[in-house]
Amino acid sequence: MVGKKNELDEGYSWTLLHLMDDVSGVYIDDVSGVYIDDEYLRTMCHSKLAVARRLMEECFEPIRDRHTRIKVIPSVVYNCRANFNRIHFGGFYAAVLEKEDEIISVASLRIHGSKVAEMPFIATSDVYRCKGMCRKLMVAIESESMKQEIMGLNTLMFHDSVRLQKPLLSSSHFAESFRKHNEAATAAGDTSKSAVSAGP
Repeated sequence: MVGKKNELDEGYSWTLLHLMDDVSGVYIDDVSGVYIDDEYLRTMCHSKLAVARRLMEECFEPIRDRHTRIKVIPSVVYNCRANFNRIHFGGFYAAVLEKEDEIISVASLRIHGSKVAEMPFIATSDVYRCKGMCRKLMVAIESESMKQEIMGLNTLMFHDSVRLQKPLLSSSHFAESFRKHNEAATAAGDTSKSAVSAGP
């Protein structure tokens, strides 16, 4: 899955990127555990990560760890590891949205089990802002066909960070619950009025 281009509609595509260790020219895919001896795949992933990093740095002010002064954005994009949890960014992947081989949006993500994902940064190129590119990338990442593969990725979490989880129920479910709650509250109000009027 890493490095594989996934075609979308209207000429868009998205790819999941991850820094590949250059050990004896072999990379072990995190999902399948298959040994990949493909210099082209490694080079392509690394070059796209460099563009993703540049786009992130254009969109965000520089962020540094207050103790070590390490730059956070490059560390997240390149999933840099460390012995200290606070600056250990291992397990991060970069999802990029492309059109005609131009990277227009990038999101850094780390998966926690089957229900929670951490996405500290998402950035879109100036030209494509306010055109639904982030939504298109999010829909691609969350697509049903990719869920099982993404859940198999190794993940870690920022030290002292709060996990956020989006609701698993649809908005129509919440609307229905809200309607029933209002009906129950109205009925309870009518009952209390009847009790008051029936008093001495």
